[in-house]
Amino acid sequence: MDGGRENSASVLQRIVPLSKSTHAGFNWRSPSDFGFAKMRRAVPLSLNEVPQAAAELPIVFLKASFGCVPFALLSVDEQSEIGFVSEDGMFRATYVPFLLRAHPFCIAARGDSTIVTATDPSGGCLTASTGANAFFSEDGNLHEDVLSIVSKLNAWVHELNKAKRATQFLLENELLIDLGNNVLQAPPDARLTDICEDHEGFVTSGAAALYYGHLVSLRNVAKLRARTEMRVSQKAEDHPLARRDEIGEEMIDLVSEAMNSKSLIDDLL
Repeated sequence: MDGGRENSASVLQRIVPLSKSTHAGFNWRSPSDFGFAKMRRAVPLSLNEVPQAAAELPIVFLKASFGCVPFALLSVDEQSEIGFVSEDGMFRATYVPFLLRAHPFCIAARGDSTIVTATDPSGGCLTASTGANAFFSEDGNLHEDVLSIVSKLNAWVHELNKAKRATQFLLENELLIDLGNNVLQAPPDARLTDICEDHEGFVTSGAAALYYGHLVSLRNVAKLRARTEMRVSQKAEDHPLARRDEIGEEMIDLVSEAMNSKSLIDDLL
C-alpha cells in the first residue's frame, strides 16, 4: 500500500451509498489484510466494543457534528505510518474494531438517518470477477451475505448510540476534560470511587462501563508511544537524514498530534 496517509476527502471519494446503479456490475471481497486502515488515525467504538478494545487500544472521546463518542486511537499523527497496522497490513492487537472488520462496508449519516455504504469500484475491494461475493442476488435484491452485514452494521449503530448517550452523561457530569482539537479524556486523577453523585445513573446509562474502559485504556498510550519511538528510531538508522519526531510525555501531546481540528469522524459517520 502507498506509504502516505490519506486525508478525509480522499477517503470520502471511495465511500458511496450501496446501490444497484453503482454496485450491480461488481462483486466484493473482504480485504486480505488491514493495510487499508493505515489511512485511519482513529476508529469509532460502540459501547459493547469498549471492554475488549480497552485491553490493548487507547480510547479517547472525539466531538463530531452528531455528538461525542469513544474512538480507538490507531496512530500518532496524520503523517505517521506507525501505529496498530504493521507495514505488511497486520493489525497489532487481538481485538480489531468492528468497522475495520466490516470493510468494505460501513455506515454513513444522511440527515437524521443512516445508510449502508461500500467503497466505490476504485477502492480495491470491488471486482468484476465471478469468484468474489455478489452484492445482489439474481432476483435483484441484496444478497443474503450482504443482508447479514447490513444487520450487523445496524446493530453496531444501535450500540454506538448507547455509547453516545453514555458519553453525554460523562459530559453533563463534568467527568471529561477538553484537550483541544475536539479531543476529550478523563482528568489525570480520575477515580471510579468518587465519580459523581448520580451513582445509579452512572451505572444504568452505561457510563460506568465506558469510563472504566477508557481509564484502563490510557495505559496503552505508553505502548503506542513506545512502538512509535522504536519504529522512528529504526527508520532513522536506515535513513540517516530522516528526522526523528519528538513524542510528548503527556496524553495531550499524543492525541493533539493525532487529531487535527477537522477529523474524519464527521465524514465517516
